[in-house]
Amino acid sequence: GITTTDNEAQGRGFRPNSRYTNSFGGTSSAPPLVAGIAGLVIAAYPELTAREVRQIIEETADKIVDEEPDMILGTIKGTYDEAGKSEWFGFGKVNAGRAVRKALSLKQHAEKRKKDEEEGRFEDRLIKGSIDTSGSFRMYEFEVIDYLYLKLTGPEDADFDLYVRREAPPTLSNFDVRSSALDSTEDILIDDARPGNYMVMVKSYDETGNFEL
Repeated sequence: GITTTDNEAQGRGFRPNSRYTNSFGGTSSAPPLVAGIAGLVIAAYPELTAREVRQIIEETADKIVDEEPDMILGTIKGTYDEAGKSEWFGFGKVNAGRAVRKALSLKQHAEKRKKDEEEGRFEDRLIKGSIDTSGSFRMYEFEVIDYLYLKLTGPEDADFDLYVRREAPPTLSNFDVRSSALDSTEDILIDDARPGNYMVMVKSYDETGNFEL
């Protein structure tokens, strides 16, 4: 369980004569725990949207893997699909430290980008593309000097993902960075990128349509 306050004085508590307990667990403790981490992420970068906060928490979660079958049903659902989601563990175990560091990194990038735009040093490229077949992809190449920021915006009813790999085309199993939220709006930041050519794949996980990168 997680450690939290225990209002024992108002009724039967987890630990008699104590204001705290470490036995608060299960689905009852999961929502307040994630809500607390969301609060930390927002405190680190208040300009984040609700979708961006959710995506940060999903992408920074620790992956729990269990390849053993369920002892009753015999099913094996402790691995992750292309979107990074498991039927047993969702996106994994939330990691507050990684989530806050990701939020701070995005904030730092936004501030640097704003400064570069003001000083005329920022190269902003807009690519308009289309995916006509569900499951297909589009590949692009970018020359990077020090950092790379990608933002993908696609149809509201589609699920598009981003994959990035340096000096080689990324695949679903071989990539450097991936963004795979459950919609077609994705963000990737590499703020300490090594100079070189970066290959970017826009992959349709579900549905088709136009997108901007």
